[in-house]
Amino acid sequence: MAADTLPIKYMPGEAGSPKESENVVVLDDTAYQEQTDRDLVYVGTGAGALGLIGAALFFLPRRRRHEAVAA
Repeated sequence: MAADTLPIKYMPGEAGSPKESENVVVLDDTAYQEQTDRDLVYVGTGAGALGLIGAALFFLPRRRRHEAVAA
């Protein structure tokens, strides 16, 4: 459902800049966006840790059975 009005805040920027839309912050969305950013930091940290563990397991020297050599 679309809201009739939204509180917005204009950040200082150059007037007529091609990136003028980046100077607008919708205030209802900021708390949600900050929480999402925090969550993604934890997800990225977890994915990095799993990647390091996986790489370590992949490159560990494996024990190999010495098979009997025919004489």
